[in-house]
Amino acid sequence: MEGIHSKAIEGFWRGYLKYDYWTDMNSVELIRVIVYAMGVSFGTNADLSVFDPCSPFDTEDSSARALPRLLGEDVVHTGFAPEFGSGLWASDLASARRAQLAVILKLNQAACLLALERFCEAAEICEDLIKNGKLGERREKTVYRLISALIGVAEDGEDETKALSRARQLLDDFTRERTLKISLQNRIFSLARSSSIRLRPPEANFHVTYVAPKDDEPPVMLLIVLHGFGDGKAALGKMAEKMELPGVACLVLQGPRRLPSELLPAGGEEIGYYWFDNIDLARGGEPLTRGDESLEKGSLESLCKLSGYLDETLIGTVGWKSSEIAFLGVGQGGTFALEIGRRMEKEFAGFFVLNPDELPLGCPEEKRRVPQRVVLVSGREDGGAMTVLSNHEWLNRAPSLSSVRSIKSELTSEGDMVQLHEQPGKAMDVLKDRNGEGEIFMRFIASRLAAVRMRSLGAEE
Repeated sequence: MEGIHSKAIEGFWRGYLKYDYWTDMNSVELIRVIVYAMGVSFGTNADLSVFDPCSPFDTEDSSARALPRLLGEDVVHTGFAPEFGSGLWASDLASARRAQLAVILKLNQAACLLALERFCEAAEICEDLIKNGKLGERREKTVYRLISALIGVAEDGEDETKALSRARQLLDDFTRERTLKISLQNRIFSLARSSSIRLRPPEANFHVTYVAPKDDEPPVMLLIVLHGFGDGKAALGKMAEKMELPGVACLVLQGPRRLPSELLPAGGEEIGYYWFDNIDLARGGEPLTRGDESLEKGSLESLCKLSGYLDETLIGTVGWKSSEIAFLGVGQGGTFALEIGRRMEKEFAGFFVLNPDELPLGCPEEKRRVPQRVVLVSGREDGGAMTVLSNHEWLNRAPSLSSVRSIKSELTSEGDMVQLHEQPGKAMDVLKDRNGEGEIFMRFIASRLAAVRMRSLGAEE
């Protein structure tokens, strides 16, 4: 039956569709396949044999007169009604009309191929349209059919990673009704999870920058990057791109809160963000200490938001395991990461934290969660992990070494395995990759990546 359907479709697109193809099948069934799959209204008196789509433009003949009935209202409403008496395409818009009609025909051809489950061919047509066609208002339809074709390719087991990655990329260009987009998203990520393919996460409540592993190889581990107080995702996003970590995808998140504009320098559109209130702006930036009600409330609200994103999106939708997720945090972002490790009852791959602020919350009252692996870095020469304006001293103050040592002591007492590196220079130097300055961070990444790979093979670290 599939061969007969294929012949019928191929014959239609060459203008040679004859009734002898229908001898061994129900003709009504075939007509329904063509009509509904192509999305074209033929009209009750349309004659399939009078229109040759390969050359319909040259003369005013029966093919030209059949054009509106064959192609339906979609064509008529976009200006493709024949201009009788002066030739079908005699106007100055002939070239544009031919191009638009070609798009319609190719879109409907792709729909036919989708109905016949010839997904690779449908995908090729849609990709070609997106690359070369002037789609206009039909771009959404083209993207939808291409995503559908790529899902079909993945379901057939043909290059699943490439097909699903491309489908995920196209989702960002698809802006039709939200329910349809969510349906496509669910299908894409469901297929990816079943094949252990980790795709770029869908849109979330956070502003994020996603950086794929080096050479676009499939990621094995996810590194979540959290900036410091008063910074933003832009600088760390550029840093993540330069790292080119093999097997590691980076997800740089931006804090949900922002400092008042009067505290930010001119041109500071990309900075000023933070995770929770640990200073009192009304009192000139006085630090809030543990036990302060507003500090506890603000930090718990942000923790709830991020833990929900981890659980529902990264783990639930994308399919990451918590043991495959590591954190890189700077200043307040590092403190925030440590609190995630303390509050969520999950074992993560590890935490690499530079110049953390004081932990805002006490030890969880419930039973201690699984131990986390933590690397703390303190820089002796830091101008401040929270730099925003030089004339606001409270925004330029790096945590003292004794403060970082206190954090190490507290985490160790709670069961974490903590290493502390005291840098003679700046803490951020450990992220650089020249003259051995990046050795500490790269050693952390290598060890965590090795642990993730061992777990995937069923071995214990």
